[in-house]
Order: sequence, then structure tokens, then C-alpha cells
Amino acid sequence: MERSLALVPESLDLFDSPLVIGLFQRAEYFEVERARYELMAQRGILCIVGFAGQIPVASEGVVHVQLDMDEALAAEWALVVIDSAFGMNLVAHDANDIALGGSTLEGSRLFHSHWSFSHADAAQEARRIMQLCGDRLSAEVREKAMTSIAFAETATPTLTERRLAALTQQMITSIEAAHQRSDSLSELLRVERLLSELDPLTGLHNRLYLERFLDSPVQDSPLKVTALLVDLDGLKVINDSSGHLAGDAALSAVASALREVTRPQDVVVRLGGDEFLVVLPGLDAQAGVGVGERIVKHLAETELPTPWQALTVSASVGVAVAGPNRIPLDRLDKALYAVKRSGKGRVFLFDDAAA
Repeated sequence: MERSLALVPESLDLFDSPLVIGLFQRAEYFEVERARYELMAQRGILCIVGFAGQIPVASEGVVHVQLDMDEALAAEWALVVIDSAFGMNLVAHDANDIALGGSTLEGSRLFHSHWSFSHADAAQEARRIMQLCGDRLSAEVREKAMTSIAFAETATPTLTERRLAALTQQMITSIEAAHQRSDSLSELLRVERLLSELDPLTGLHNRLYLERFLDSPVQDSPLKVTALLVDLDGLKVINDSSGHLAGDAALSAVASALREVTRPQDVVVRLGGDEFLVVLPGLDAQAGVGVGERIVKHLAETELPTPWQALTVSASVGVAVAGPNRIPLDRLDKALYAVKRSGKGRVFLFDDAAA
């Protein structure tokens, strides 16, 4: 789902207490819509906006609610609009996962969403958000917002308004269907682009793909991301003792093993030589350690093809928390160095406190 769900109609049919509530998750997302909300506030519309983290610059006339990173509202995108002739709400809950085939990590984020175009539903959603905001809203703001909510709860839509709501809902459904068709038409171009972003030996993604996939203007995405740096133990010995064909077979076997252990939405990259990077969207550090342990175990049990069945492959894995547009290779290197010092074939989680 695109983050255009935060958009609001350019004009509203105003009544005594029009109300717009928007939840944006993070400040960077709100910045895209700041001017629109300021304009609505200048027109006398009560605009309440919430997102997690510090409020960088207060918007003129807009009521800001600072959310905690770990509270329920911080995981939502939401829009509620109430005026005399229009009531709508749109809510999207962060699935903390990504869609396959997305062009970037941030743009691939998945949400569970629902919407409605009725005064009653808009009032119910507005009341829920107001309750969760609690005393972070002033008594004056709360009283004004509750006036709008009370109006919406008792409003009886006319036949024209009901038809407009049904038409709007049908139009949004058609737009989503058109968007899916557009995705299908662009699939060929996507495949051609990805061919240039694959490692020719293993078929895994390369650095070029990683740089594009992580390209994002957002510095503080709520999406959890953990990264693993996988370093093969003894590949040089295999190359020296059995030749580079054996080494290539080992790398291909490792690539297959990594695909088997990871999920379809995980990103596996061959950085070069005997190093691989695994990006795990939606997983925290401890879950990443678990994936690393499965990788180490699976590689130890991996058998190379004929005639190199007698050769074995092992790996060391460094784990670190990543961001939406940055892989902390320095931390992963430190974690990997700690593994090597402890005897290889293990998993180590980088600890900020111990660094």
C-alpha cells in the first residue's frame, strides 16, 4: 500500500467543527503532507497529527501528538475525516513484513488495511484514537474534537451522500485493481533489471542490487531489520587443495543452503569472495541469531556434489541490528571478528554496550 493514504481532499465542505486526524508512524512521512495540513488548519479545520519520535518543527495550527515508539498507535497509518457531508476513515496496521519483488525495502512494506465512508465508522475510529491519545491532548482540543465526533454519531446521511460513499469506495477498489495490473505489466522490466543485479556464479543478489534495494529517504523506519554477515571457514583451503572448480561448487552449495534456511522475503547477497550478507526484514536481533544458528548447522550438514563429497563447508556468522537504508558492516565485521577469535563455526551478536 502506498503512503498516499495520508492524503486529504483539497477542500472540505466545512461545518462548525470539521475534524481531520492523521497518524503517520514517523516524522519523515508527515513532512510530505505538512503543507496540506497547515492549509486545512488555516481554514479552521481541527487537524490532529500523531507520529513517533521527536516533533522537529511544529506545524502552524496543527495539533501534534508525540507517540511512543512501542505503543499501538505508532504502528498505524490512519486518516479520519469528519465534516457536515462527509465521514471517512482509513486505517492501515503495519504487518512488519515486506512484499516480494519490491523495488526498495521501504517501498515493499506491507500493511493490513480497512476503510469506510460513513459518519458512524469515522466517529468510531476518531473516538478510538482520541482515547488512546489520552491527556496528550488539551481539554480545548478534546472538547472541539468530541463535538465533531458527536455530530458524526448522530448524522443521518442523505441518499446522495450514501451514493457518493458507495461510488468513492468502488473507485478506490478500481484504483487498487489497476495498480495490481500495472505491477504485472512492469514485471518484465523488473526481471531484466534484476539480471544485472545477480552474482553469475551463485545466482544470489550482488552489491548493485543491495544498494538500490536499501535506497530510502527515511532514516527512522519502524520496520525492524536485522543483518547477518556470513563468512565461510576454509574456502581457501578447498581452492588450494582441490582447485577452483571445487571452490565454485562449494560457493554454489552455500548459496543453495542459504536459500533453504531463509524466507522468500529475506535478501541474500554475495558480497564477494567467501562473504555473504543476509538481510532479514521484520526480525529483531534475537530472531536473527536464531537464523544464524540454523545457517551454521545447515552448512555443516551440506554435502558438495561429486567428486567433492568428502569436502566440508562451515561458516561463521556475525549479527547486528540494521536500518531501512543502512547495513552496519562495521558492526558485522566486529561481530565476525569475535566469532573468529572464539573458534569459528559460531554466531555472535554485536552488542552496542560491549563495543
